[in-house]
Amino acid sequence: MAALSERKTDTEGNRRPWEVRKQETLSHLRRASPEVAAVKAADAVHNARCTAQDIRCQGLDVWRRFNRGPELQLDYYRRIVRVVRERLQNHPIVDELARAVDELAQATEEACAGGSRTLQKKNPT
Repeated sequence: MAALSERKTDTEGNRRPWEVRKQETLSHLRRASPEVAAVKAADAVHNARCTAQDIRCQGLDVWRRFNRGPELQLDYYRRIVRVVRERLQNHPIVDELARAVDELAQATEEACAGGSRTLQKKNPT
C-alpha cells in the first residue's frame, strides 16, 4: 500500500508535477495485489462521493482545493476505474467506484448548469 502513497516532493524538496505523481500511482496500481487495488478503489469511492456531496452543498468552488480542475480530476478517477477493473474484474467495488465517479461528474455538470458559483482556476503547481 505504501507504493500507492504519492511522493509529492523530489529528493531536493521540490514539488513534483501532479501529472507525474498520478501516472506513477496508476503504474503502481497496475502491479499491485488485488487487496491493494481494492483499498485504492474504496479510497477513491469515498473521495469521489465526498467531493460530489461538497459540490452539491458548496458549488463549483470546491474544485479550487485540488491541484487540477474538474476535467483532469475526473479523467484521473476514470483511469483509476479502468485500472481497478483490469485488476479486480467483476468485484463489486469496481461498479461502486464507477458509480461514485459518475455521481461526481453529474454533480459537477449540475452545478455548472445550475449557475453555481463560478469555478476560479487554480494555477498548476
